Amino acid sequence: MEYFYYRGEKCKECNNAVPIFALGHHKPLEEGEEQFSKVCMGFYKHGYSLQYFLKRLVQLYKERNDIQFDMICLCPSSKKDSFNENMKKLTEEFYKTVQLPYKQVLHRTKDTDKQHELKKKEERIENVKDSFSVSEDITGKNILVIDNLSTSGSTAQEIHRLIVHKHNAKSCVFVCLSLGYKAKDLDFDLNPAFSGKFSYIIEKLHWPKVPKSKRIKIEDLPESEE
Repeated sequence: MEYFYYRGEKCKECNNAVPIFALGHHKPLEEGEEQFSKVCMGFYKHGYSLQYFLKRLVQLYKERNDIQFDMICLCPSSKKDSFNENMKKLTEEFYKTVQLPYKQVLHRTKDTDKQHELKKKEERIENVKDSFSVSEDITGKNILVIDNLSTSGSTAQEIHRLIVHKHNAKSCVFVCLSLGYKAKDLDFDLNPAFSGKFSYIIEKLHWPKVPKSKRIKIEDLPESEE
């Protein structure tokens, strides 16, 4: 049974979600060993398991997508004008399989620190601020961005701001290999029994999800006054 995950923190400039879909969650090694995280790191560093990630990305896209994307692009790595070669290979195989135009309209304009090495969210926000550019007119376009990891969502927020609010794209949706582990209980599980598509999920599932332990039970609600 294949699960996918959704995180949709509100955009800092509007009330809409910054939609991030993912295959799983990444747990840092210092916080304990976890198999999916090991596989992700093996792929990012060495290119292992490319076919596994390709299969799952294609499955997510074919099962959930109902948006007519105009192009796909890869999120640059932390160094100026650079991309992780294994993520680039995966993106190239993905766009060929789902038959989407691959246009690398998104570029890193300066070196930044690696986001996962920064502990405070404020540091991560400042680290990526004004660090991207768009190289062509994307007005009115629906854009799918591929990335390896979204921990705090700061990179996605910055890219969404640039693409949607500064360059007037119609939408910007992210698909990542993994989301940060610490917010796992707040993310939505997209299980096979749930048939919702991208557009429904983005509009209706308001992140953060309330964990089961904190949900109000019927018997805990106050009695209505007649």
